[in-house]
Amino acid sequence: MNKAGLHISETQSIKEIQERFSQVYPFLKIDFFKKGCDGRKFGLQNAKYYPDVKMKDIENHFAGELEIDDTMTVSELESKLFACFGLNAHLSRRSGDIWLEVSVTNHWTLKQQNDLGKEILPFKIPRD
Repeated sequence: MNKAGLHISETQSIKEIQERFSQVYPFLKIDFFKKGCDGRKFGLQNAKYYPDVKMKDIENHFAGELEIDDTMTVSELESKLFACFGLNAHLSRRSGDIWLEVSVTNHWTLKQQNDLGKEILPFKIPRD
């Protein structure tokens, strides 16, 4: 079973947190949105924090550590990131060459989401 600590500090960038998360769940992607904005509802790409943004530059957030594991659901993770760190987070799952929102299946565990992403790898046509 995958189990990891997701550490968030003032000096980290969004990209560093994303990379740490994807080391554990390589077929899932985590994005962070500005307060009051949710890209799922409004499709606002400008509401998403860029990967190079440092945590110290995000208003009203907290530093700390969160234990994540395979049994945690997507909605639990997103809720805990907000409750523990003040971060609006959203997960996507890899599906071939694209990333799909998991809002409809946010009651699935991180393992279930990651395993499905692994099953749906892009099909490559062999070249002669």
